[in-house]
Amino acid sequence: MRDGDYTPIEAYGLVGNLETCALVGPDGSVDWFPFPHVESPSVFAAILDAKRGGRFRVGPTDGTAGRQRYRERTNVLETRFETDGSVLTVTDFMPPAGAVDHPKRVLYRRLDCEGVRLAPS
Repeated sequence: MRDGDYTPIEAYGLVGNLETCALVGPDGSVDWFPFPHVESPSVFAAILDAKRGGRFRVGPTDGTAGRQRYRERTNVLETRFETDGSVLTVTDFMPPAGAVDHPKRVLYRRLDCEGVRLAPS
C-alpha cells in the first residue's frame, strides 16, 4: 500500500483482548491500535492519516494483499501471502486481559516463512 491510499474498513481484520483492539489490513499492516485501552490514544493511526498516522507493516515489499482468516473459534487472525513460490503467514493475536501467565496488554505478531529467497546484497 502506498502512502495516501486507504484500505476499506470492511477489509480489516480485528484482534483484541477485552480492553483494546487492533485493526490489521490485508497487506499485513496494523493501521489502528489504541493502547493500553480502546479509549486511549492510538499508537498506530494510518486508518485516519495514511501519510502521518503510523503503521506497523509486515508483508511482501511490493505491498501485495494477502488472504485473511481467523483460526476456527478464535480471535487469532492469519494473513497469508503467496508470492514467487514463497509463503509468508503473519499471525496476530492478543491474549485476553487478565489471562494467567500473559501480560495484560500486548499484541503478538508471529511470522512463518516457507520457501523464502533472500535478495542478493
